[in-house]
Amino acid sequence: MTSDLNIISWQECNLMERPEGEVHTEPVITFVLEPYEIRTFEIEV
Repeated sequence: MTSDLNIISWQECNLMERPEGEVHTEPVITFVLEPYEIRTFEIEV
């Protein structure tokens, strides 16, 4: 996923909106989405 906004960093969150996993600093968000799956991300712009 890409954005016209300047993405500084991003991190995946759990369904309680708590960050989990590593912080990524590249401007492209890359993930795999399975059918009926919910994914949330915290994005710093």
